[in-house]
Amino acid sequence: MTRLMTAAGFIFFARFWLLFLPVNVLGRLTPAFSTVNRLLRHLRPGSPSSLWFGLSTLVASLLLLVITVGGSTYLYYGLASAARSCATPVLALFMVLSLLLGWLLWPTRCDTHESFRDVPNRTCNCIGATFSFYPPLVFDGSSSDFCLGWEVPIQP
Repeated sequence: MTRLMTAAGFIFFARFWLLFLPVNVLGRLTPAFSTVNRLLRHLRPGSPSSLWFGLSTLVASLLLLVITVGGSTYLYYGLASAARSCATPVLALFMVLSLLLGWLLWPTRCDTHESFRDVPNRTCNCIGATFSFYPPLVFDGSSSDFCLGWEVPIQP
């Protein structure tokens, strides 16, 4: 049962961090990546700097993703193991709370923004936190806003 709960936790954390990290964390780390790029350029003056910048950004992004998803899943597994070692009602309560929090905090798309002319297409209001997500390898400025919390549908 603990492994099944941990697998569900891994799916939740992987989806959350894959949506949250690119824009909200890695986008703010671009100055740090530029600094690393300048340092690497001084170490190897003949190499193309864009290659080093791309490689350092890719390695840092993958490392951060592995740390956050793995760390979150490890902490959740520890909580599930502790709940399993207690009495059966504690495990049942932990499972119910995990399912309710997972359902409540599952990232839901509430708004999309087009690149040139933003058409009002908001589908819900968010009672909770929102964050932006830009699709990878799309450079036209289109984005989506995701809600973590209670979504209140908007009537068209």
